[in-house]
Amino acid sequence: MASDTAVSHLQAAQQRLRSAWEQTTQVWRDAQVHDFQRMYIDPIEQETSAMLSEMQRMAEVLTDARNAVP
Repeated sequence: MASDTAVSHLQAAQQRLRSAWEQTTQVWRDAQVHDFQRMYIDPIEQETSAMLSEMQRMAEVLTDARNAVP
C-alpha cells in the first residue's frame, strides 16, 4: 500500500535525522547546540512522531474501508 510506503519513508527519514543529529552533537559542544535542538530538532521530532501516528491511523481506517466494500 502507498500509505505503508509513505510511513516507512517518513520513519527512515526520522531515523536519519536522529542519527545525523547524534553525530553532530558529538562535535558541536557549545551552548548553542541546546538552543538549536530546542528550536529546531525537538519540534521536528514531535511533529514527525505525531504525523506518523496519524498516518498509521489513516492507513488502518483505509484498510477497514476497503475491507467493508464487497
